[in-house]
Amino acid sequence: MREKILNDLVSAMKNKDKETLAVLRMVKGAIQLEEINKKQELNDEDVVAVLSKQIKTRKESIVEFEKAGREDLIAQTKSEIEILSNNKNLFNWKND
Repeated sequence: MREKILNDLVSAMKNKDKETLAVLRMVKGAIQLEEINKKQELNDEDVVAVLSKQIKTRKESIVEFEKAGREDLIAQTKSEIEILSNNKNLFNWKND
């Protein structure tokens, strides 16, 4: 799972997909932070947990953005959620 994220990161760099690249860098950082906290390399289940947490955080942000009327941030955050879900195969990771 982690290798797939790194491969997607390289692919986004090559394709000059700035939005996907930014999201994948954030995810990579979150994974590295979790590894530092646990003092060991994460397995696939732990990586999925990190991704789920990232999606949950963004969904919570959408609620706050809606209260503030920030349509621009809502659209950006929804796009990030889509990238996290689609590019990481979050719900189909066992099939890889």
